[in-house]
Amino acid sequence: MNRLNELNLDFLKRPRILISIAVVIVALIVWYFAWWSPESNKLASVKAQQTTERSTILSLDAKLAQVIRESQIVKKYSTFLATYADAVPVLPEQGQLVQEIGQLKKADGVDISSLDCSTTVAAATGSTLSTIPITLSLTGTRAQVIKFLTDLYSMKRLVTIQEVSPSPTGGSGAGSSVNVLVKSNMAWSLSVQATAYFSGQITPPPA
Repeated sequence: MNRLNELNLDFLKRPRILISIAVVIVALIVWYFAWWSPESNKLASVKAQQTTERSTILSLDAKLAQVIRESQIVKKYSTFLATYADAVPVLPEQGQLVQEIGQLKKADGVDISSLDCSTTVAAATGSTLSTIPITLSLTGTRAQVIKFLTDLYSMKRLVTIQEVSPSPTGGSGAGSSVNVLVKSNMAWSLSVQATAYFSGQITPPPA
């Protein structure tokens, strides 16, 4: 304490010293408000922006990983999806259906005397597929007819058979029939009830 009393602080009372101290204090205040405080705010803003960008990057990484997984699934099932699109188109495409059946008729050597697939039936409750009833009559040998029925299931278009009514003719007398289970070259007449499918909905005609 005695040493503090012995210090001569009178020089601090000199005007130049006081002015210098005041200038330093003012400079510090100006520096704080003009530079340090704004820069601190900028730094805080940059850090907040970095945090937001990191969250965005993590979210985008998660979405990218999901897209990659989905693309792998699509790639895995793309062949099936393409086959399904051909087998069950969105529209009825009855012209394409008739064309396919005509190509099948030519390949198997049968003769189709009538073919009707002009109507459509809306999907039933609980079903996602609308249908096209197919009625056709054909003639050919037993082998030709059976091959035609088998090949109906090999078309690009999905067709299922509900009913087959064979009427084989020939034998020992006019109008006599033969056993359909016995192989022969006799001509057959066949009536077929089948169904084709499409995935779209039927739009009712305007009233």
